[in-house]
Order: sequence, then C-alpha cells, then structure tokens
Amino acid sequence: MKNQLDLQVNFHTHTYRCGHAQGEAEEYVLAAIKAGYKRLGFSDHGPFPNFIQPGMRMNFEELENYVKDIDSLKEKYKDQIEIYCGVEIEFTPSYLDYYKKLLTDYHLDYLVMGNHLMMNNAECLWYFERPNSIENLDDYITNSIAGLKSGLFSIFAHPDIILNSFTDKCDKEILNKLKILEQVAIENDIPLEINMQGYREKLEKCGSVNAPMFNNSYCYPYESYWATLKNSKVKVIVSLDAHNPSYFKDDNFGFAKYLIEKYNLNFTQNIQLKKI
Repeated sequence: MKNQLDLQVNFHTHTYRCGHAQGEAEEYVLAAIKAGYKRLGFSDHGPFPNFIQPGMRMNFEELENYVKDIDSLKEKYKDQIEIYCGVEIEFTPSYLDYYKKLLTDYHLDYLVMGNHLMMNNAECLWYFERPNSIENLDDYITNSIAGLKSGLFSIFAHPDIILNSFTDKCDKEILNKLKILEQVAIENDIPLEINMQGYREKLEKCGSVNAPMFNNSYCYPYESYWATLKNSKVKVIVSLDAHNPSYFKDDNFGFAKYLIEKYNLNFTQNIQLKKI
C-alpha cells in the first residue's frame, strides 16, 4: 500500500511561483504520477490585484502564465493523471467579485480557502499578529463563515491554523467558538482539511506532534480541534500542501490516519468543483 491512507488525490499543491516553494509544476506532476496519485490539483498562493507580497504569493501578472502552464500539463499527461488548476487564497468579502472572476475569466477549476490573513484595501493583517486575541479569532471566524457561504470555495484549508495565534493555551472557549465552522461547512458541502505540511513543520520545529505550542511555529493539525469533530458529518480531506516535489514520495500519514480513526472523521477524497 502506497501509504497508510492509500491517498490517491492531492488538491493542495504549490510551485516556485509563490516564492517559498521549490520546483516547476511539471516536476510535481511527475512526482505525483510516480507515487501513484490519480488526481492532482494545483493551488498555488493566489495573487490579489495591485498588491505584491514577495515570498508569500505569486504576483498578479503571473496568474495568466500559471494557468497556461497547468492547462498544458493537463493535456500532456491526460492519459496518466487528472490535473486541476486552482489557487489557495484568503477570503475577504470586499474581494468577492475578484474570486468570481478567478473562476470565470481565468477559468480556474476550484478555489481553496486558506485564511492566513485578512485583506483590507490592498493591505493585510495577519491573523497571527494579535496573539491570544479573542477579537482576532472572531474576525477569522466571521471571514471564514462568509467564505464558506459564498459558494465559491471547494476546500477549507487548515481550519485550525488560527490556533497558532494562541501561544498561551487553547481552551474550551476557543474550541467552542470554532464549532460554528463545522455546521457551515456541512451546509455548504465543503471539506475541512487535515494539513500535512503543518504536521511536517511541527515535527521539524517542535520535535513532536504532541509538543506545546510555540509562537511563530506551524503547530497544526491540532488534535484538540479535530476531537471536536468526533462522529461529525462534516467531510474531512487530507492534503500534502506540497511545497516540494519530494513530498509525493511514500509518506507517513499515520497522524492523519490516527485522527480519522480515533474521532471517526468523515474522510473523503472528493471535492465539488464550484462553478458560477
């Protein structure tokens, strides 16, 4: 068996264009084929118009060529693997028309909502800039709910990433507030993502998946969050969040498998492509 989940799809894949991943798109395709994947979705960090963020996301001017590159790979490898083109991008209500444009004018197959920051008039506020702030958590939840309800997103990436901002503790009040995301995701048929890049970073920076929280460290996936979804109907997808083609080598998905089995999570390998 290829891995402990027999994972055959990955809809969360980056390329060199975001500035913090390595490798051309074709290198990821070849690595995924070699590893036995059946479907591969590219979701590099999407740009915002008139906004440059080096090392975090591609520039807006790169978007057209990004789509062309992926579309050419779809045709080239169509007999070996299904390829999809999307972006991972933060949701802010004022950019609603822009998200629609990504699906229509740029013909993207899907959008991944990955809420690292909140956009405001071409300025950004990272959700980790206000540690231990309930107001910050409320902003994250409000924008995430609006994104889930927009009908434009196919995956909610690392919904537990906000817990990184709570460097002191993660108590029941915080987890109870996040529970609302579960029901909204169910109502809109959007899978919540167990993110294996976070797992990899956690091992590297913290030494153990059970390590205490460290400021400025990737500590998701948080078991305490996934425990709140025990026996839930909400769909759960596992993603590599690949930033290097080497991620497609035989990998250990033991922690994701552990979470899925211990809490009877509703594991899926399918997403709905949201078209408007």
